[in-house]
Amino acid sequence: MYTSQGLSTAQTSFWRTEVEGKSPARALLDDTMQELQELAAAYQLAQSCGFGLDGGLGGVTERMETENDLRSAKLEAGEHVYGLQSYTLQTYLSYETDWIASQYCSDAAHPGMDISQSQLYEYYQEHLDQYQKYDDISFSYLKVDLNQLDDSQKQVVQTQAAQLAQEMTQGKELQQQAAAYHALTPYMTHVDILSDQVASYSRAIGDVMELGWDLQPGEDTGLVELNGYLFLVQCTSRVEYDYQPFEQVQSVILSQMRKERYETLLQQTADSLTIEADLTELESFIIQEMEDANGK
Repeated sequence: MYTSQGLSTAQTSFWRTEVEGKSPARALLDDTMQELQELAAAYQLAQSCGFGLDGGLGGVTERMETENDLRSAKLEAGEHVYGLQSYTLQTYLSYETDWIASQYCSDAAHPGMDISQSQLYEYYQEHLDQYQKYDDISFSYLKVDLNQLDDSQKQVVQTQAAQLAQEMTQGKELQQQAAAYHALTPYMTHVDILSDQVASYSRAIGDVMELGWDLQPGEDTGLVELNGYLFLVQCTSRVEYDYQPFEQVQSVILSQMRKERYETLLQQTADSLTIEADLTELESFIIQEMEDANGK
């Protein structure tokens, strides 16, 4: 953020230079204070629910060291240890706060976690677009990486692709027509994508799916050159689906609503907390530490 405003970390004065009334050191301090408030809020909620984390936030280091000692002893004894071999303070805080959130959200008796059927259904209606089931869809497509071709190969491929695209305007089947073009057949593919496979296919052929997703059976994209690739995509079949039934997704909605309510409660609790500190002194401390670390 600060370098985009013209500051350079190579400058001796970087950490103390103010932009719009705030130095990088003060921005770092403010972020740290916000994180501390959120951590304190999480452990306050955990203690109010009796989760048994002795010492709350203040006991994190001791609990981490105890856990690391246990893991070290298991490793020395040749036993298997799940997850990390040892925690840093940051990874242990992440582990415990995730555990607190999971414990809190799993019990309807905790404040905000008792959600009625009507509330679930209202959430479903308000976020209906999230529960639309993907269509089953099939594509035939040509995809050529032009960067991998020399000039003569590129010319042949582009010429044949243009001829093929012209034939497609007459309502032909892409895969069948492409068989007549020897330079194009190595680049032809057909895929049948079921609804529950859309996410995995989008990682592999996201460009093809983006180009062809709105096509109806028999329609094609025409010849498209994009990011160094040549495309011609045709939709060959499609089974359209409506929204996933409420009954099928209500457990997902319950989990999502509880997570959102927990995060709201966590933020409200954090906002109600104050940290007693001399911020000017802390800002000076950060500046000194960062400048010393960079040999300035």
